[in-house]
Amino acid sequence: MIGPSKAALFKQLSIIVVAGHSLILGIALLFAPGEVLAFVQWPLVVDLFFVSQAGIFLVILGFAYLAALWHRVLVWLIIGSKLGAVLFLFGQSFFVEARFHLILAGVGDVCLALVVLVAVMVESGARSDRGTSDSVDVAEEHTPVPW
Repeated sequence: MIGPSKAALFKQLSIIVVAGHSLILGIALLFAPGEVLAFVQWPLVVDLFFVSQAGIFLVILGFAYLAALWHRVLVWLIIGSKLGAVLFLFGQSFFVEARFHLILAGVGDVCLALVVLVAVMVESGARSDRGTSDSVDVAEEHTPVPW
C-alpha cells in the first residue's frame, strides 16, 4: 500500500494549521473574550456578546475547514473565507481606532490563504505529473470519516 504523497501531506497539514488557528481563536473568544481582547491590547469593549458570537462562528468554521480533509471542494471554502476576511479586515481598518490590529490580522489571513492555495497547487501539479485527473465526480469525492 502506497501512502499519501508529500504534496498531499503538505495540503493536509496546511488545512490542519488553518483549522487549528480558527478553533483555538474561536474557543478563546467564546470562553475568555475579555482576556483575549486585553492580550492583543484591543480597545475596551463593554458588551462582549458579539465577541463571543465571533468565537462560536470561528469554532464552526474551524470544523468546516477540517471537513476539507475529506471533501476537496471545501478547500475553496478555506481560501474564499480567508480572502473575504482580508477584505473585511482591511476595509474596517479605515473606521476603527485599532487599525494596526486589523491590518495585522488581515496579513495573517492572507498568509493562511496563500499556504493553502500553494498546497492545492503543489498537490495538483503532483497529480498531473503522475497522470491522474484532478477532476472528481461528486459521487467519488466522499471519503468516509475513519472513526
